[in-house]
Amino acid sequence: VVDFIPSEDHQRAFEAIQRVFNNQQESPYLKSSLLLKDGRKIPIITKGVSVKFNGEILNMTIIRDISFIKEAEIKLRESRETFQNIFNNSSVAIYIQDKAGRFLDINKAALKQYGYTNKNELIGKTPEFVAAEGKNDFGQIKEYLLKAFKGKPQQFEFWAKRHDGHVFPKLVLVEKGTWFGQPVVYNLSFDLSERKKMEEALRENEEKLNSIFNSSPAPANLINNKFEVVLSNKKLLDM
Repeated sequence: VVDFIPSEDHQRAFEAIQRVFNNQQESPYLKSSLLLKDGRKIPIITKGVSVKFNGEILNMTIIRDISFIKEAEIKLRESRETFQNIFNNSSVAIYIQDKAGRFLDINKAALKQYGYTNKNELIGKTPEFVAAEGKNDFGQIKEYLLKAFKGKPQQFEFWAKRHDGHVFPKLVLVEKGTWFGQPVVYNLSFDLSERKKMEEALRENEEKLNSIFNSSPAPANLINNKFEVVLSNKKLLDM
């Protein structure tokens, strides 16, 4: 597994995977980089969970590409038009917040994630507006926001509510940035429904897990207790 991440992250990766095998539970989110087959290196965040596959306990690692934030800062310095192009065409759901937590801008992927068609319905609102009732600690979320504005990247899970009322879990990554001269935080939002489906599937049967694993839109692999990759899904193989 270490063949695909930089050497400086090897120890942290080993520790995260070992934690899964020792406790048969989730590992903490781990920020690292992924070495692609074309030689490029992209920033990622990963999370491992314990699964049973072909009778063996394995670590299922799910990978998220978080390269948008670095690209956005570069494009923002070039021009508003260039920034808006990469912002709106990103496949990752992204929204920008001010220090009061209000949404300043929301891209197309985020609108789709929440089931809205017009971003003006969300501009000026706060996360409470799109939150599942009674499922989030907003005091803690405000702390995450404050820490992010102080330059400490944050990550947390959030229960959201679509425009049609459907409730779903998501992972939120928060990093400090600037937006046309204004200090802001960029939020990258990943729907965790597929991960939850995979966790539920492994409780039912391995055949169902295999089907969901291979059709997942998130890159993922299965790692044994010797830190060897047993299986990678199509999304990861295509990277």
